[in-house]
Amino acid sequence: MKPIAHTERKRAGEGLRKSEEKYRLLIENSPDIFFTLDPEGVILFVSSAWTVLLGHPVTQVVGRPFRQFVHPDDLARYQAFMQRAVEAGQRQTGIEYRLQHADGSWRWYNTRAVPQKDDADTVVGYEGIASDITERKPTEDELRESVDRSRLIYENARDTLWLLDMSFKTTWISPSVARTRGFKPEELHASTLDQHMTAASLAIMMEAASRQLSPDNLADKNREVSVEGVYEFLRKDRTTYWGDTVATLIRDKDGAPLGFLCIVRDVTERRRAEAALQASEARYRLLVENINEAITVAQDGLLKFVNRGAVEMTGYSEQELISQPFEEFIHPDDREMVVDHYRRRLAGESAQPRYAFRVLSRDGGFRWVEIWAVVIDWEGRPATLNFLTDISDRHKADEAIQASLREKEVMLREIHHRVKNNMQIISSLLNLQSGHTLNPECREILKNGQSRIQAMSLVHEKLYRSRDMSRIDLAAYIQSLAAQLFQVFMVDPDQVRLETDFEELTLDINSSVPCGLILNELISNALKHAFPVGRKGTLRIGLNRGPNGTIVLRVADDGIGFPKKLDFRQTETLGLQIVNLLVDQLEGSIELDGTHGTTFTLTFKELKYPPRI
Repeated sequence: MKPIAHTERKRAGEGLRKSEEKYRLLIENSPDIFFTLDPEGVILFVSSAWTVLLGHPVTQVVGRPFRQFVHPDDLARYQAFMQRAVEAGQRQTGIEYRLQHADGSWRWYNTRAVPQKDDADTVVGYEGIASDITERKPTEDELRESVDRSRLIYENARDTLWLLDMSFKTTWISPSVARTRGFKPEELHASTLDQHMTAASLAIMMEAASRQLSPDNLADKNREVSVEGVYEFLRKDRTTYWGDTVATLIRDKDGAPLGFLCIVRDVTERRRAEAALQASEARYRLLVENINEAITVAQDGLLKFVNRGAVEMTGYSEQELISQPFEEFIHPDDREMVVDHYRRRLAGESAQPRYAFRVLSRDGGFRWVEIWAVVIDWEGRPATLNFLTDISDRHKADEAIQASLREKEVMLREIHHRVKNNMQIISSLLNLQSGHTLNPECREILKNGQSRIQAMSLVHEKLYRSRDMSRIDLAAYIQSLAAQLFQVFMVDPDQVRLETDFEELTLDINSSVPCGLILNELISNALKHAFPVGRKGTLRIGLNRGPNGTIVLRVADDGIGFPKKLDFRQTETLGLQIVNLLVDQLEGSIELDGTHGTTFTLTFKELKYPPRI
């Protein structure tokens, strides 16, 4: 009599388990989300990456409609996408929408969906991938416990022993039949096989028996004759179970056939597990082979696994890729970098998980890809699992954008340069005009106008020379403006000393121009009036950050002081009128302190304008 557990079936089961483990390893290390929906869009399965990336426990996700997690603004697009999958009955790609994180925030995902069909080619659900995936499967400990439990049940199950005569009638059956099938042993005495088995299984068994019970086999007294297989047996309540069966021919002492000893072991659960394992492997293979990314496993510098995406990306067949050095398929200019990352990662050193490089294709060209890699155990030894996303189109778009930005920056610098030159021309014209008038009042007006234009021109000069075309260094600008005004008013540095106290601050052009004009008026006013002929003193300019994001500017002098009876907010002087108007424009405030000389303190926040397109 042969043992119930057969070597070939063990090998097949072990191969199936190893194959399933390989595909599970690929999925569980994926950075993306794998999910399965029923025809109404209810979530039947999500990988554990959902919890890692979106914060929701898987148990709170399964059974809920997928659309509940989709942003309201994206819901119509998502539903149209799923409708296309139903109508086309084929894989759909390229949908982008937002999914809600457990903390209430929204995250964008790109999804591919594959319709599931039954034998009638009817869509019965969907399998999809959002970004990269870690398939939700039992942990290794849970799997081991599950296998141990199944083995424990299997090894301790009480088999049914059964004696048949040569006409296949029951002559004896063990008491365990009561537990396995619900019959009392006496109820099955003299029963025929059609009372024990389904018609389909009986036909299969009788066909196998007819081959084994040939006249030659029966006549050979030394030949062991047996019929083996997994057949479907009937219980008393007409339900069925699968029994792993060995029926061995029994001979008398003279070698004449007497009947059969059958041993039947209930393997219903094992058969279901194998079917589930096959379905699981098919599902894993479907997911791995249908995602847009290329998936590879590299071990000892050689490619050990490639999916269909890798074949399509490179143009090489699977046979041409497997067992080849992976570096041969990398652009020579990128090869050293990729190999270094690979070696560092396997050595447990710090290595960048995501980076871009070029993959060579069979046609002599190359594709830009972004890699996400992780170290895994592959067939008992370290290897790297690599997900390669084709970013060739994105790379071309990025290069075009960068070229466009460089072009716009050159144009913007030229505009600032020309504005500055035009203002300098206007300033020169005012200077020429002042030289043709003898009226001191007119000359003063022209001179003031000239200094104001130069203050604005200086803003464009700073922007033209700045690395950041949108902002200027405010401290450097004030320093240049003060030096320029000292020259305009021909101030003797031995008579009036300039002191500054600046924090590093930058300001955009919307705030820089009014701020520059205010400083121009305050500094000009101090240089013209604070120090009459013969009086020495100091002009101090301070710049620092204030509370609540404010900017504080101080222009102080220790000169003769501001006239006490003069209200600087209500003066008819054009310069101070300009100051008050520009302070309002900045939505700031200005205060005057005449305790020791004159101190003007300007407080404002940077103006926030909507971006210009």
